[in-house]
Amino acid sequence: MKLIFLLPLSLVLLFPITAPAQHNCNRCPKAKACSSNTATADSAEPVDLAFRKLPGVGKKVPIGSSHYFLYRFDKTPKLGTIVLKIQLCKNSGAKEKNFEIAGLAGLKGQEGYESQFKLNRLGEYLLPINFNRHGEWEIKLIFRHRGQEVFRGAFTIKV
Repeated sequence: MKLIFLLPLSLVLLFPITAPAQHNCNRCPKAKACSSNTATADSAEPVDLAFRKLPGVGKKVPIGSSHYFLYRFDKTPKLGTIVLKIQLCKNSGAKEKNFEIAGLAGLKGQEGYESQFKLNRLGEYLLPINFNRHGEWEIKLIFRHRGQEVFRGAFTIKV
């Protein structure tokens, strides 16, 4: 009689352990094989969803084969609000204004919240960041073109 009660109970308890997990492409180590990957601005090839380490401030960072960007701050990062500026250009040097750029900023190891950059009249993308603690901050950038994610990059700074 005990066996009759224990068998269904054991199946109920084991089911959540053996059930297939929900697939989340943003955190998937095999993201390249996933059909929901994004394309580059100049091709339909999938891009890696990992954040690429960016070179120093003021250096060109290529996006695909047709665009690049430069990033800098309006002043030296310290406690308080500092504006991150991105100048996005075509390889010909003309400024590009048809991208959406999102940024995530937080102390290294802590997830920040996503905020959208605003485009000013000079064609620069701007994001104010409130540095409220001393330490090593990680800033992640996500570029989208025509609704598709085309680039991810990240850099760290000490405040």
